[in-house]
Amino acid sequence: MTGETIYHASDKRNLARYLKDDSSNIIFTMVQKYQERAPKIDDYEIPKTPMLKAAAPSGKSKKPLPPVLFPVWNTSEKILVLVDEAHRSHTSMLHANLMRAMPNCARIGFTGTPIIGGRAKKKTHEIFGDYIDQYTIEQSQKDGSTVKILYEGRKVRATVEDGRTLDQFFEDMFRSRTEEEREAIRRKYGNVQNILEAKDLIQAKAEDMLLHYAANIMPNGFKAQVVAVTRRAAIRYYDAFIQAKAKLLKRLDFLDPHLFALSEDEQEELDEETRYLIIARKNMDTLKELEFAAIISGDHNDPPSYKTHTDKQKQEIYIGKDGRFKKPCPRISSRLSSSKACCWSGLTPRWSR
Repeated sequence: MTGETIYHASDKRNLARYLKDDSSNIIFTMVQKYQERAPKIDDYEIPKTPMLKAAAPSGKSKKPLPPVLFPVWNTSEKILVLVDEAHRSHTSMLHANLMRAMPNCARIGFTGTPIIGGRAKKKTHEIFGDYIDQYTIEQSQKDGSTVKILYEGRKVRATVEDGRTLDQFFEDMFRSRTEEEREAIRRKYGNVQNILEAKDLIQAKAEDMLLHYAANIMPNGFKAQVVAVTRRAAIRYYDAFIQAKAKLLKRLDFLDPHLFALSEDEQEELDEETRYLIIARKNMDTLKELEFAAIISGDHNDPPSYKTHTDKQKQEIYIGKDGRFKKPCPRISSRLSSSKACCWSGLTPRWSR
């Protein structure tokens, strides 16, 4: 907007050429350009001396590779690095390489999700220094930039069919295996993704979400979005919501009519599920019109069953090119998204308003 020349570093070679130049330039690039080779793992901490370790054969000790030292490109103190989304990638070797390339640069990081805990050893303020300015959620709500987010946490206690916990079942099933073998099985099959893709667990959560939506969100004319852990999970939520809707409509058909004669105070004494059913029954006609859509990206190796959910023309019927639902009737979209706001992600419900 200022009319200045902006250079876009499309690859590491161009980035090096631009940064070695002492001219007063503005350069756009990605932090991923600051690496000698593609990383072997997703997240590794900033080392004192950038180094990668070789994967050792079974039974042998790990031997470190020679240090992978990133080149120094410019030692000027007049370089200002502005970093957008200054969080996860800047706890890694990528940031260490950036600092080696421009050891005397000044750094300012912008982020809506600063690292304050978790696996990362370095926190955002430890990498970039003290906060220059903070704009909190409370301030944005007062300014009208965002609406207030209503959060309701819910838990699912997972058990196997005979009532044992998953840990108990695992120990009984693989009791004869060595600890090394059991650990390998845990790593391969006992991960969060496999659990969150489980059909029975998804079905149970879909039924709970739909009843909550029908009683709290749908009466106000609002839509809702569900964020799933994978594309497979999104499709399974789509199927689960269809079954959950049919089951809920049957339950409402057989709901005791005497419940509607109770006063509001008497209804407040009922359990949460019954109160939700009473409200949902009042909006049964709208519930019957409720539709669902799984909106996912496509891949050339997808199974045939994915096609109906990846078809761009069908997706546009539901959400349009701008990502908003076209039809005015209430819907739920079991949709993959990188956004963590206003969604149902994992076991954490956040209904879109």
